[in-house]
Amino acid sequence: MRKASLVLTLPFVTLAATAQEHRELETHVHGVGEVNLAIDGTHLLVELHAPGMDIVGFEHAATSETDREAVAGALERLERSANVLTLPRSASCEMETASVDLHGETELHEHDEVHAHAEAHDHEDEHAEHHDDGHEHGDDRGHTEFGASYLFDCAAIENLTSITFSYFDQFAPEAELRVQVVGPAGASAFTVTANNPEVDLSDLI
Repeated sequence: MRKASLVLTLPFVTLAATAQEHRELETHVHGVGEVNLAIDGTHLLVELHAPGMDIVGFEHAATSETDREAVAGALERLERSANVLTLPRSASCEMETASVDLHGETELHEHDEVHAHAEAHDHEDEHAEHHDDGHEHGDDRGHTEFGASYLFDCAAIENLTSITFSYFDQFAPEAELRVQVVGPAGASAFTVTANNPEVDLSDLI
C-alpha cells in the first residue's frame, strides 16, 4: 500500500520488518492471525495477516467454482474495515485507503500437483501425520494467507484509546490475533480473542 508507507515513519517500518521476519521463522499455525498497528500523527495504519483456513475454511488452491466464490467473498468482506475492527467514534477516524490480497495459492497449487502424481502409500501416511501435528508447519509454502491493510485519518487521534476486533464475529470465532502496536508513547503487544477482543491503547497515545 504505497500511500501508507509514505505517510508513516520509521517506527512502523521497523515493526513491520520485525513482524515479517518473525512470521517467516515461526511455524505455520492455523487459528492464529497477526495484526500490526502504527499510529503516526493523525494516521492509523492497520495490517492484518490471517491463514486461509481461518478466513475461508480451506488452504488448497481455489480451483472449484465454490472455492473461487468463497475467496472472492472473503476478499470483498475484508475490504470493509468494519468487518475486522471497530474504532472509537470519538476519535473521528475516516478510512482513506484499503488493500486486500491473497498469498500462497500458486505455491500450493504446484504442491498439490506434485502430490497428485505421487505413488507411495508411505508418503501419504507421512503427509497425514504431517497435517495431524497440531496444524503446525515449519515451511509456509503451500499455505494460503489473506492480507488486508487499512489507512485511517483520525481528527481526534488522542481519543483512539482502544480498538475492538470484530474479526471474530465475521471470520474466525475460535481464533486469536497477535497484535503489535507502535504509538507516539511507545510499543506494545497484545493477544485478542472472541472473549477478549479489545486492545487498550491509552498508554501508547
